[in-house]
Amino acid sequence: VKICDYITAKSKIESYLLSDTKNTELLDLYSEILINSNKPEEAKVILKKSISIDPEKNGDKYMSLAQLSDQKQALKYFKKGIEVYKNSLSDKSNTNTDLYIALSNGYVAISELYMNTSLWFDIKIN
Repeated sequence: VKICDYITAKSKIESYLLSDTKNTELLDLYSEILINSNKPEEAKVILKKSISIDPEKNGDKYMSLAQLSDQKQALKYFKKGIEVYKNSLSDKSNTNTDLYIALSNGYVAISELYMNTSLWFDIKIN
């Protein structure tokens, strides 16, 4: 994707957000643009705003926030994202198979977090 495309998309979403500040779909899309524009701190602010508006919608925002966070916070965000995916899948009318892929990716992300960081020292075995 070209940089000018991100600039155009960012500008359009910002103008939409002026009139619809609580639209979590726009906020989530805006955060993706910020991440891809190498603006992780701005993206974190937007993701947290989206979460504060509707914490049970779109597990992807938790996965994105996890990738921008330190190890322990990342683990919390990954777990919350998985919870949101599972809740969405518990709705029998939801036929979105992509949620299963996102759910499995969430579990993989947690296992990689444990394998690649010092978090595995925190595991308590009974």
